[in-house]
Amino acid sequence: MTVYPPQERGATIWLMGPAGADATAEAVAARLRALGRRAEALDGTAPRVGLVGRLLARNGVLAVACADGVESPEPCARHELRVSLRDLSLDACVERVMATLHERDGAPA
Repeated sequence: MTVYPPQERGATIWLMGPAGADATAEAVAARLRALGRRAEALDGTAPRVGLVGRLLARNGVLAVACADGVESPEPCARHELRVSLRDLSLDACVERVMATLHERDGAPA
């Protein structure tokens, strides 16, 4: 059996910001999908959200979750990105996520 790696690198994107940013995670994931990326929003308060994020990232999906619901997110692994939302509009948040992804992948933003 031949296994093909995903075309894009996935990541778990932890949105660091004000409480109640789960709606923002949904909006960011929707914007990323509109840009042609594979993205899913995760409930930051759900059990094992980090595990689900890792599984999605391993399969080329951008898993977006609010970190406020997580007591202490695990130390940042290479597939995890932390993006601060403080004082950002939705468009600015998406821009910051995309810039962080470009930086991680070694491409100019």
